[in-house]
Amino acid sequence: EQVSAVVCVSQHIRRCMLEGLERHPQASKVRVILNGVDTAALIPAATKRREIIFVGRLSPQKGGLLFAQAALRIKDRLPDWRFVLVGARRFGSSTLGSDYERQVMEAMQRLGDQGEITGYLPREQAMARLCDAAIAVAPAQWDDPCPLSVIESLAGGCATVASRRGGIPEIVGDAGILIDGDVEAWAAQLLRLTEDGELQRRYQRAARERAVQALDIHHTVARLDDLRRELTAERMT
Repeated sequence: EQVSAVVCVSQHIRRCMLEGLERHPQASKVRVILNGVDTAALIPAATKRREIIFVGRLSPQKGGLLFAQAALRIKDRLPDWRFVLVGARRFGSSTLGSDYERQVMEAMQRLGDQGEITGYLPREQAMARLCDAAIAVAPAQWDDPCPLSVIESLAGGCATVASRRGGIPEIVGDAGILIDGDVEAWAAQLLRLTEDGELQRRYQRAARERAVQALDIHHTVARLDDLRRELTAERMT
């Protein structure tokens, strides 16, 4: 009641904020403006590597273990593909601090030469690896509000496979594959994408188009500016 507006980064967060207050007379003040990234700084490689990449913190919420376990299910059928895990427990960290992290590392090591664990990488290097990869995964195990990692995967022109959780479906739309399911479901979708080259390329193109047309940081800024102008005009009347 004491603010002009509240900006949420996804409809999911708006629903959470208004839970039990849907009919509040001030509910219309709660707006949604999705996060964005600079798509000009994320240019997909002309020739994508046969890599399936995970970029994120090694926490149960981000689902790195699910990625590694799915990779183990399908690696023998994909001998010319590699599975890349970019991330650490926290920014700049290269040490393992939990049982979960050790489980992820052990599963990745079982991939042998098909697995790569980069540890923490500076943002520029991590984004370069993303732009080179054919497929990116975001196996979130919590209701992630509006993860930049998913937007970056789309902007990098990756065929994107993500959990149907939180605000992720709003980001991906129909430009990627959304999954409800366990390791077997993930393994099946990744196998489908790797074995169908045309499907893979179609999702890569759709991902890039979605990022440029709807998720570029300039769109985010423009929407915020529009909201400021709207609120300023209301105050002056």
